[in-house]
Amino acid sequence: MKIVIDIPDDVYKFITTECKDVVISEIKAPIEYIIRGIIDGTPLPRGHGELIDKDVVLDMMNHGILEEYITTMGGVIHADR
Repeated sequence: MKIVIDIPDDVYKFITTECKDVVISEIKAPIEYIIRGIIDGTPLPRGHGELIDKDVVLDMMNHGILEEYITTMGGVIHADR
């Protein structure tokens, strides 16, 4: 499963520097998965535009949906501006 989370910069920095050696142990504790997910994740760049589902947009375009309608559709992740 893939999720998007919003955490403070200082928490992200702490996890990626101080917890980088965390491995999934035989116990398979949920916190181990969470930490590894954050460390292995890809941060969105500051100031990114609204992220949309490309497949939905392409489907709309293939069915002749007007560009004005496409520009008003809601994004999957809102812009960071």
